[in-house]
Amino acid sequence: MGKLFYLGHYSEPGKRSVFLTAQTMIDYVIGAINEADKELTVITAASLPDGRKLDKESSIINEKTDIIYLACAKRTAKKNIFLKLFQKIKQERILFNQLNELISDGDTLLVYHSLAFSRVLKKLRKKKKFTLVLQVCEIYADASVNNKINRKKELLQISLADKYIFSSSVLEKELNTQKKPYTICMGTYKSEPKLIEPINDGKIHLVYSGTFNMNKGGVFNALETAKYLDNNYYLHILGKGNSKIMALFDRKAREAVELSDCTISYEGYHSGDKYKARLQRCKIGLSTQSPNAKFNNTSFPSKILSYMSNGLRVVSADILPVKSSSLGKHITYYSGDDPKAIADAIRSIDLKSDIDLRAVVDEHNDAFVADLKKLL
Repeated sequence: MGKLFYLGHYSEPGKRSVFLTAQTMIDYVIGAINEADKELTVITAASLPDGRKLDKESSIINEKTDIIYLACAKRTAKKNIFLKLFQKIKQERILFNQLNELISDGDTLLVYHSLAFSRVLKKLRKKKKFTLVLQVCEIYADASVNNKINRKKELLQISLADKYIFSSSVLEKELNTQKKPYTICMGTYKSEPKLIEPINDGKIHLVYSGTFNMNKGGVFNALETAKYLDNNYYLHILGKGNSKIMALFDRKAREAVELSDCTISYEGYHSGDKYKARLQRCKIGLSTQSPNAKFNNTSFPSKILSYMSNGLRVVSADILPVKSSSLGKHITYYSGDDPKAIADAIRSIDLKSDIDLRAVVDEHNDAFVADLKKLL
């Protein structure tokens, strides 16, 4: 039996830059692989925001897992389209050469789906006989505007895999047309220890957490919802966006504060135990992404499991990947994209009901580890 590798954009704290959502998912799967008693080498293609040249280096994560940081070519911020294309080709060549040295016939390569790996994996498949397991959490083209050509390319890349880890059963049905082996991982099935008690001041504390994005609605829907809640409610907002989005958020938040009896506070971006503690102060987590966005047809919002693993009840849009999931019966839904309907859903939750959501999450973890062990 060959070696097991896991390719993605990942980093130990302070080493290289990564997106929090992908980092969290990769972290969880590494833990699940360790729990399945398998040795693993993580291969990361993460770089730094300043684009400086980075040499290859390695480290040890735990007794079963080591990590290899691949070399990165120098990247400039110039807007010359030809220079950008040259830099992309150069980095792909470096990535291919390094993977070609690491991967041997008979090995298994688990890849966190990224468009940056598309051509490299296609080329590597022609040269080496390894098992390719693709972890697909969403179809990226569905979150872009002119997506038809990009979607076709992306689906072609996804079809190269031998096995899959999908984030929803809906995504599996759409993409796994050849009925290849797979398992489902909707997010991080790891219940978090209680770090702090919920705030007990007579108010019902809500939280919205996530990346601020105009296309997804999310935080802006949460702000609109606050206008329909009375002074028994307190909305905490965690997250961030680019400068343009933050300027819009600031304007919308000021407007919501003026028009709402509900208290609203923006508390910035947090990670680790500080982030978990911020969630645990609250009773209800909001997953208020626009149900009309195309990406919601297939992707399972990772924030739902973040909320549940910290013991929060969840309010979500009535979208198929969530409602048809094994977690669906534990979630409160609203229909359409109407802030008033979201507020009604929030008010309908019986916070006195005895539901141990951490236990639900732990049950899913046990099932996923068993499935992953068979898959690998």
